Amino acid sequence: MMRRVGVGEMPMRTTGHQICSWLALATLASAAAAETQTPPQAVASPMSAHVNLRLNADLGEATPEVRAALLGLRSVRIAEPADYEITTKRDFPQTLIAFDARQPKDDWRNDFSADPVRPAPRKVELGNLRLDDFSSRLRELIDRRDRANQLLAAGLAQGAFSPAKVVTCLVTSTDAAMQDNCHRGSIRPGREGQLSPDVVDGETLYIASLRNRSERARYAALLLLDPASGITRLPLKGGADKMPLAPGARADTDTLGSFSYSSGIVVLLTITSDRPIDTSAIEQAPFDDAAWDNCLEDAKGCARPPLAIPTDWSISLAEYRYEAPILVGIGGGFDVTEGMAPWMVEIYSTKPFTPQEFADDLKAPEKDRKHLAERSQQELDHRCGGTLIGPRLVLTAAHCVANAPFAGTAYPNVLTDRRVRVGTKRLGRGGTTLAIDGVAIPANYSPGRQENDIALLLLRPDRDTKRYGDETIRLGEKPIAAGTNVTAFGWGYTGTVAAGANPLFNVQQELQRNPDQLQFGQMTALDWGTCRGKLKSKLGSGMVCVVALGAETGATPEKNVFSCRGDSGGPLVRKAGDVDELVGVTSWSLGCGYKDIPSVYTDVTKYRRWIAAAMQLIGPGEALRVDEKAAPTDKGGRRQSTQ
Repeated sequence: MMRRVGVGEMPMRTTGHQICSWLALATLASAAAAETQTPPQAVASPMSAHVNLRLNADLGEATPEVRAALLGLRSVRIAEPADYEITTKRDFPQTLIAFDARQPKDDWRNDFSADPVRPAPRKVELGNLRLDDFSSRLRELIDRRDRANQLLAAGLAQGAFSPAKVVTCLVTSTDAAMQDNCHRGSIRPGREGQLSPDVVDGETLYIASLRNRSERARYAALLLLDPASGITRLPLKGGADKMPLAPGARADTDTLGSFSYSSGIVVLLTITSDRPIDTSAIEQAPFDDAAWDNCLEDAKGCARPPLAIPTDWSISLAEYRYEAPILVGIGGGFDVTEGMAPWMVEIYSTKPFTPQEFADDLKAPEKDRKHLAERSQQELDHRCGGTLIGPRLVLTAAHCVANAPFAGTAYPNVLTDRRVRVGTKRLGRGGTTLAIDGVAIPANYSPGRQENDIALLLLRPDRDTKRYGDETIRLGEKPIAAGTNVTAFGWGYTGTVAAGANPLFNVQQELQRNPDQLQFGQMTALDWGTCRGKLKSKLGSGMVCVVALGAETGATPEKNVFSCRGDSGGPLVRKAGDVDELVGVTSWSLGCGYKDIPSVYTDVTKYRRWIAAAMQLIGPGEALRVDEKAAPTDKGGRRQSTQ
């Protein structure tokens, strides 16, 4: 039997069956009522239109900011059962997100960006605490749910007193003519004596079909309510939603395709009236729609007048349990063998590019473009490499943490705007992450210059840190002799770039991409005099030059190995017997592997004294400049072993 009842938004349910119980009660009431041609009268709503939030304890110091953003929103309550849980993103503690707290675990979708892949609830990113752009998105999220709740509450009330006049159902696209054999949102027995809706699967293509079973012409509008709180109007073919539907007449949509990116309850909302129906005030884009970005600049940017539901609207629904198609994750082999570089780390940004930066990048002249839109999220977040030299100590390049945007007085911002990933060979995935608790650079380092390009980071485990191996690498002691074979590691670009050319493009003018897997390559140290002849005054005494094996004699190497953008801060490793030791930090190059131009590394063996001083002085919350002549002492147990 076709269910014609008021509207109920599924995320407001405790389970997928609770709303069905409400619908069953409403249907019994409507079946007992006589069909009437008069508009429904306003009645008390059986469903609360409040929006309940849960503020996760992980918000910490950001909790007052979030509460302040909610001021003035009368529909919001910090209460259970929650509609949304407000928290921050795992491994990105500055990014505010909202989880759909009503979504049953059975409907969670696999998160293939995680390693290992694991189920996760529906979520929406609200903004970044450092950018302070979350307030308008949070308010818009509440406004959307509030409007949906009001509409659904009114629909439930109407459904209890007025039977449907227009029947709505889903028809498979191959059986479009068979309207009497379709999914009508019927309610059938479920578990524990409750009720559950018809199931439709994401592998099948459907159309929605309306039929006017009343005795007079009626205007009709059809809207889709998806699990992500979007309300989208579905146009009827031939403009049938812009003219009255005659008694007994039928109107169909085009093929609907996939309803949503995740499984859950979907609802077809049918509104009928004696007059043309304008739904623009209630339509709401899904969470992942670009309309979100229109709310970024101004908290009132998406503000709309209070929702007013016309008294001549009759609202009914057809409810379905939607099974989304299963997506296959993307994987690949490792270029670095298992256990080869357990001390390798990635330094990434917790402060994302803004929508405005994306828009400006698209408009910029080609020579100035960063090509942000063509890169994966992992590429956009990646900044540098680094090496664990102690359980909570990372050695990297100074230009990774003290150049723009951290030059000058902005230097301490690196403690919040950067984070470290350890224990993985995949870019931006797997392993675990730690906060940066302290940073030190040489006192005589100058942003924009290559000299003294070395930095020490102090790490701090936090709520996103899982247990991880503390395998570290020892520091090299002996100077790097010419002809010494070394190994370089990094996630940098792999294409050759001419000196002075844009490193975003290789010599074939192809856009460069960061590899997903950590790369390594064999190289050899070049004698200082030969390198000085190639690089002139750019080469300083604290640097070491390396080239691909075979290139040190002027011959063409069998495999061209070099450093490029994205490798910065990463390790250069020498074998001392069977033991790896860190002898270099990726610093700079003229181009990338072009002809006989070497790659340049900071010579770690010449900075051991500075490293010892920095290890002593670095502390929680500190952004230091350390004099390389500072003498080691036994101060307070601060010093940590590099072995």
